[in-house]
Amino acid sequence: MKARLKQAELRVVETPAAREQEVQSGRADVFMTDYPFSRRMLDNSDWARLVSPPETYHVTPYAWAMAPGDEAFHGRVERFLADIKRDGRLLANARRHGLDPIVAK
Repeated sequence: MKARLKQAELRVVETPAAREQEVQSGRADVFMTDYPFSRRMLDNSDWARLVSPPETYHVTPYAWAMAPGDEAFHGRVERFLADIKRDGRLLANARRHGLDPIVAK
């Protein structure tokens, strides 16, 4: 992030909530976040505004986390994901929550 900034100062804060506090207090003008959290901020606050980059800025891969070695559970998760992708539930639920632009097809 620091290398990409041209006319801004990067501040790293201790907690995610501190980002919003810094902006609301006037100590910061903006904060960077990922797409899902930006949607949540827009849906749950009246002060937040989205400034979108003209192109993809950074890709954040999301994944399921599970204990290593539990092949039965891993297989079940993979089948479930394949099923909801195939029958459209994944995209339908993503759309319902405003997350369809980041669904892996």
